[in-house]
Amino acid sequence: MVRVSRRELPGARDLAANALEEALLWANVVASKDKWVTMDVRIRKAIDYLISHSREPFALSKLAHFSGLSVSRLALLFKKETSVSPQQFLERHRMQQACQLLRLTSLGITEIAHNSGYADPFYFSNRFRRFAGQSPSQYRAERNP
Repeated sequence: MVRVSRRELPGARDLAANALEEALLWANVVASKDKWVTMDVRIRKAIDYLISHSREPFALSKLAHFSGLSVSRLALLFKKETSVSPQQFLERHRMQQACQLLRLTSLGITEIAHNSGYADPFYFSNRFRRFAGQSPSQYRAERNP
């Protein structure tokens, strides 16, 4: 588009506009296949809330209120759109966050637990073991030789 617009051809601006329009149409085609784009807006809103408030205790009623849905409707739609419950989604996000902290920082397990939204480091370690198949310390040791 930029190359065409700089040429001294008759109709160069029209050709450049056509090239831009084609690029935007192709971008729309690609984006329309993305599940995030086709997802129910209220569920996207719930996901954004869960991610931005991942350190807070989970409350389905609070999430439902924020999303503008009833608790039962939120649970049903969320599972339909993501294949997991809101609580499972949050736990997976917290565990992925913990994995990243274990790999990239030297924070202690207690600090990582708190940064990941778990008040009790023992409960965090138990949940982490279930998620990763090993303790947080083992996970860190294998990834940071």
